[in-house]
Amino acid sequence: MPGRKSVKTEGDLELPVARIKAIVTNQPDVNTINDQGAYVMTKAVEMLVADLAKAAHDGAKNKKILEYEDIAKCVNDTERFEFLRLFMPYQVTVEEARAAMAERAKELEKFQDDPLMHIYAATTDDEVKKLLGEEDEESEEDEDEDEDEEEGEDEDEIEDEDEEENEPEDEQSEPEPKKLKKEEDLDDGECSEEY
Repeated sequence: MPGRKSVKTEGDLELPVARIKAIVTNQPDVNTINDQGAYVMTKAVEMLVADLAKAAHDGAKNKKILEYEDIAKCVNDTERFEFLRLFMPYQVTVEEARAAMAERAKELEKFQDDPLMHIYAATTDDEVKKLLGEEDEESEEDEDEDEDEEEGEDEDEIEDEDEEENEPEDEQSEPEPKKLKKEEDLDDGECSEEY
């Protein structure tokens, strides 16, 4: 067809399209990918690998053989390859790894030798709060509600007795305070006090 460029075939690719297609379809949010999408994805991967290899080769001062260290240095020093840093960290020797593990073990031993750490590890958060005098908020609220209910019952009994004794005083009591209306119940220009 004139005006429409044909898609190149797999013959101009170095990487296998089927492998890239399998990797893409194994992603949780991708169900399928058509042949043209797989071709474009494969071409993009090839371009990325070529760019990474060229940058690593330039950084390695044009050595004939690229090693892991050269590629890791390129990835960690070049901003455009920042997304690969998690996958291409600097290589660590066995001696360095063992030294780091020994140092970590010494740190853990310090905590294991401390008798307070054994106590801390064996106690729950609730026990620690009780030891510190900070009771659980829920239990405090429950206790406060229970106390309020008991006090409320006692006050009701006392008020009933007081009302029986002070019946004549009710006629001389103060007038009730003015009630305020809620804002939503007010009409335009109306005050919030009832008169």
